[in-house]
Amino acid sequence: VMEPTPGELAARYQAKGYRVTPELAATIADAAKRHGIDVQVAFGLVRTESGFSNKATSRVGAIGLAQLMPRTARWIRPGTTVKQLRDPEHNVEVGFAYLR
Repeated sequence: VMEPTPGELAARYQAKGYRVTPELAATIADAAKRHGIDVQVAFGLVRTESGFSNKATSRVGAIGLAQLMPRTARWIRPGTTVKQLRDPEHNVEVGFAYLR
């Protein structure tokens, strides 16, 4: 069974009403692969946590695609700033490192 491509996954979530650009799909897939996380699990995590919106902020202060608390992000990657957590690449990189 072949794993869906990032483009196929983006299209699947777009069909469900999510805003997933090909670039965002590639960012999620690349970070998942670097951290040894199944790409479909990574997409499911981002959908569940933020609905693919990097602007998402929870009522307790979790930020971005993977909904990271700033303190947790700094524990995983010292020096991580709130601004960096708004960057999709940085957010999923730290988020998937935490998941791993």
